Amino acid sequence: MVPEIFRVIGSDRCLTAAEAASAAEAHPLTATAWDVYAQLFRCFTGSTLDPQFHYLSHPATRTGAVRLNADEAVVIVGTGPSLPSQIDALVRARDHLRLFTSLRGAEALLGHGIVPDLVLIEHRTALDAHDSARQLADCSEPVLARCPLVAADWRTPPALLASVAPAALFVPSRLPTWGLWPATAAALAVDAGASAVALLGIDLGTPTAPDPAHAPLKAVLELLAQLVPAATYDCGAGGVPKRGWAQMQLEEIAGARVWARLETEMYLAPHRAQRLRNARAARAELVPILERAASLETLALKARALRGRWAPALEAGIDEIMSWRDDARVRILLQESLGVSFLPRFWRIGIAPSVGAALWRPLLLATHEMMAQAGALSSELAAEQAA
Repeated sequence: MVPEIFRVIGSDRCLTAAEAASAAEAHPLTATAWDVYAQLFRCFTGSTLDPQFHYLSHPATRTGAVRLNADEAVVIVGTGPSLPSQIDALVRARDHLRLFTSLRGAEALLGHGIVPDLVLIEHRTALDAHDSARQLADCSEPVLARCPLVAADWRTPPALLASVAPAALFVPSRLPTWGLWPATAAALAVDAGASAVALLGIDLGTPTAPDPAHAPLKAVLELLAQLVPAATYDCGAGGVPKRGWAQMQLEEIAGARVWARLETEMYLAPHRAQRLRNARAARAELVPILERAASLETLALKARALRGRWAPALEAGIDEIMSWRDDARVRILLQESLGVSFLPRFWRIGIAPSVGAALWRPLLLATHEMMAQAGALSSELAAEQAA
């Protein structure tokens, strides 16, 4: 199993390493994991943000997990250059491998007549999800309709899941995520009981020209290799080396013969009516904070008009919104119920004193987003009720 500290840190529910350590069982690599979180993510992955409230209309009726036999190996399949270069080897070894992939990976595999065992739908940002929905709309056939199991996190746009059979769709429970699907898929494979987990098409550039944009993913994969009991391999020849992921040929990591679809352990997911009730309750609980945010937004707007001449009042306003981080319940509600991102980042990186007379800027960014998201949630709730 993946240690609980991995999920706790990636969920953005903690502000310090000490707080994370107290929220999970003691682990010798807690400090290492926090260093990755601090240096590569600036202490905020955004993995629980759902700014468009897709969880309210998610079509899944089940939540749960997949299960593997102890002698089964999983390959996490991406769409990097090493996939087409090794597609023939993958075809030959297919009957002895479980394949976990993404929407784009499923499209690539199906093009070669390979049906993946599991498609994980997870996006780091709402914009990424929008791009996937647009790509899926351009496909000549419904890719996901051909896949036996689709694990889609609550933030997935329902439009992406329209072609998925209800029996194939589920939401992974207690998702071990930092918002990066290859690492999440690897963690799911370990939690399912995989004896070995390998990467293919997760290249992240080349050894001489690594892609800086993939530095967070590389770091999280390397962290996982240290945390998990499964053997970890990289079958993507020519990609960026990843510590803890030994280079290996696909044929060498093949496990027991795969005879049937993945076993699952499923439960009823919260019904849409329950999700709506929970959202209304969260919105009501935040009323006192939102009333203060509205007042502080007005203050910031006036200060902007006056070119920041209300400095003392602005400093008090900044102190107030920063103090909200001391209440863990407020943090969770703002991030996971309202989907706000500016204030959680300010809580972690602070607001530089050099901002000076422009203190109205961070105050306005934080409070305006809060009010906009609260209004958007109210509109979503009203629309759902009317429907």
